[in-house]
Amino acid sequence: MRLRSLLSFLVALLPAFAGPPRLSYSTYLGGSGSELVDTITTDSAGNYYVAAHTNSPNYPRLPVGQSFSGDLDIVVSKFSPANALLYSTVIGGSGSDTPGNAAVDSDGNLYLTFSTTSTNFPRPSGSVIGGSAAGTGVLKLSPSGTLTAVALFACPPPAFASGLTLDANGNVWICGGTTGFAGQTGAIQRDVAGGGDIFVARFNSALTQIGYFTYLGTAAEENASRIGLDAAGNVYLLGNGGSASFPTGGGKAFPGAGSFAVKLDTVNNKVLFATYLTAGTGGSGLVVDGADVWVAANSSGTGFTPTPDAAQTVYAGGFNDMILARLNASDGQIRYATYFGGNGGDFANGLALDPAGNLIIFGNTSSTNFPVTPDALRKTASAQTTGFIAVIDGGGRLLYSSYLGGSGTFDFGLAIAVDAAGNAIVGGGTTSADFPVTAGAFQTQRGSGGDVPDGYVTRVEFVAAADPNLTRAAVQNAASFRGGAIAPGEVVVIYPSNAGPANLVTAALTADRKISTLIGATRVLFDGTPAPMVYTVKGQASFTVPYALAGKSFTRVVVEYNGVSSRPMAFPVTAAAPGIFTIASGTGPAALFNENGSPNSAQNPADRGSIIVFFASGEGQTSPAGVDGRLNEFARLEDYPRPLQTVKVTVGGLPAEILYAGGAPSFLAGLMQFNVRMSPGVQPGPSVLLEVTIGTNTSQPAVTLAVK
Repeated sequence: MRLRSLLSFLVALLPAFAGPPRLSYSTYLGGSGSELVDTITTDSAGNYYVAAHTNSPNYPRLPVGQSFSGDLDIVVSKFSPANALLYSTVIGGSGSDTPGNAAVDSDGNLYLTFSTTSTNFPRPSGSVIGGSAAGTGVLKLSPSGTLTAVALFACPPPAFASGLTLDANGNVWICGGTTGFAGQTGAIQRDVAGGGDIFVARFNSALTQIGYFTYLGTAAEENASRIGLDAAGNVYLLGNGGSASFPTGGGKAFPGAGSFAVKLDTVNNKVLFATYLTAGTGGSGLVVDGADVWVAANSSGTGFTPTPDAAQTVYAGGFNDMILARLNASDGQIRYATYFGGNGGDFANGLALDPAGNLIIFGNTSSTNFPVTPDALRKTASAQTTGFIAVIDGGGRLLYSSYLGGSGTFDFGLAIAVDAAGNAIVGGGTTSADFPVTAGAFQTQRGSGGDVPDGYVTRVEFVAAADPNLTRAAVQNAASFRGGAIAPGEVVVIYPSNAGPANLVTAALTADRKISTLIGATRVLFDGTPAPMVYTVKGQASFTVPYALAGKSFTRVVVEYNGVSSRPMAFPVTAAAPGIFTIASGTGPAALFNENGSPNSAQNPADRGSIIVFFASGEGQTSPAGVDGRLNEFARLEDYPRPLQTVKVTVGGLPAEILYAGGAPSFLAGLMQFNVRMSPGVQPGPSVLLEVTIGTNTSQPAVTLAVK
């Protein structure tokens, strides 16, 4: 009866509501001249946008009336999720015009950074920033591909705008390198300090106003290739160059030229940190992921220190290895760092984050022993330089790696985007006549010959449409419905796609009276250890996190349904993640009983100074040590598991006397019961705040009880 009551309790609190990687699509993209795909991005509908530069007079399927006008022109093509061409448009003047990076807003407008030597670069009516001189900037295309706005900073080469991102208000942020723009003074740094400095600019969505601008650099040369934002509006840059005098904001050592990550406070106009990464040839990947900043760069093997838990702790040889590093977003301290490469030159040219929190790296390599996994699409390299794609989880473990290309002189991997399912769309340039293309490709054969490259676009499918799949956003504490790091013994709710039976299946007891780890053909594994299952139904499951996670910083989670496994998902582990069970949705009135055993409510409030009883989960490891799936059935009170860490309870902001805080009798391990006496001084009311702190972690806000 106790077990059945618990299951009913958990279900009542619910809110209403992979096979091996493969090439699902691959095509050439080019004419009789040369092309390179420079950037790819996606929108919320699953359309993808490809920006390339070309000098081909017969670039495929351009609209009637459009033609090329210079040495190099930009071509932007929009494809549907089914790979149908929706539009293609040429942008350029009489000189050389090349694209940088791109993003799409919620209305389907595309923003693209570019650089130009053309003095007659097209300027739509209404574009008011910049003149007719060559330079660099950002342009805007409508959802149908019409050029609607251009913002150009006039500057002689080698000025370039590379990084681009959009903020929550629709503003457009770009970064790059410049020798100085006429009439532009900076907020953090007024003028260019040397031969070339980083610049950062913010435009409104119409590209008609500059809301923020600054330079950043030293007497040496610097540039920035990527830009990101956090929820507070701070700006992160991936830079290259520099010198020992580069402003670090926190006194960190900056030994000289190399790759580095920078955080800027653009409200108070200051550098919050600048973290030196490695000596090398620059970086091409930056992802802001909550409390972490991931960067991918290229290293010559000096000035870089891998962390002890690195996937590859030594420089592999050749003339370049990639590096991947995870930084603390608050202070720039390096939390994880690894080399990645083989005996040749290995270059990261793109970095993306998938919905499960995995990092997908795309680039090219000349290594003959590049680390590939057994399920690689291609295990050996035929070209002198070939593309590669690799997936590394949030804990730094290599999940997948493969060569990608044909047998020509080179196959460059330059651009990457990730769709909503976690599949990668990549592009670059190839001289291979046997580059892998799929049936129904937009272009099945090369348009050029010899060592003149064609562009290509390839979709690497990691998650098939019918595979079980899990994202970090679909993992929550069963009491608080909050995401974040998970704790040993925590009762968790997940929402996987393509997993779970049509009808609800609840927990079952094994012969030794433990909760079964397999119900309804569903299992959830943490580093291979199965979790005790509370219930499962299509698209939803609940379980308790194994206690074996105690002391770990990351765990790999796999959902298995009918013997088919999802991709592993790395998830951070914390010592405790307390959540209080509530009547509904994780906030508001707690599922709490008054001293007389009656349910607490506004109509039935508790007396000040009386005892209250409530339930929680996420206490972490216990004493005695928790046993997965065991019921709390003990003859002596002292045998019940208690949290190892210090426990505090406050009611109405005042400390409560804890009479008992441990395993809920007759319920499964991981469910915690609190018997506490509230202070007589608590201010009465229908919504008095209740909080639990275990160690340094506090339960969700806005949990209440009624007090008279």
